[in-house]
Amino acid sequence: MTSKWFCSWYQCQGRCGEGWQRRQVDCIDHDGEPGDKCDPESRPADARRCDMNCEEELATHDGETSVANPYS
Repeated sequence: MTSKWFCSWYQCQGRCGEGWQRRQVDCIDHDGEPGDKCDPESRPADARRCDMNCEEELATHDGETSVANPYS
């Protein structure tokens, strides 16, 4: 079995209006361990623009994310 790309978006960061959202992109094998058989051509983007409304700006976000086994 080959490895797969696994990623999870962090919270949108910025002020009211436009912000940036980032994610960590990892190649994971079928055991949930770091893999080396992911196709680099299909690697997902690790950043994108996002909209941050004024109410979301007041909330605090620590940017943590958890990595789950994508084969479970």
